[in-house]
Amino acid sequence: MEMQPMLEMILPTLAAVAALIVLAFGLAEGRGDERDALHRYLASRTGFLLALPVLAVGTLWQTYTHTLDPWLLGTLIAATLGKVIGLLYGRVTH
Repeated sequence: MEMQPMLEMILPTLAAVAALIVLAFGLAEGRGDERDALHRYLASRTGFLLALPVLAVGTLWQTYTHTLDPWLLGTLIAATLGKVIGLLYGRVTH
């Protein structure tokens, strides 16, 4: 019965390491041409549009079960504010 606690530690750790690797590659991306920029844009948009409802549903679920994790709520707020700030910055600079 020791497998469950081990999996509970390994799986989130692997997910976090994978996210950090993706972040490192994202920060190291070159400029590329228009197609590369479009692919990066589509990947970023898809990731955001998939992550936001998961975070929102998780926040709602934990709110109703009275077990709200502040990291979940903080991530939802950070992602939303990041998107809004990015959109405002894009409109002001272009």
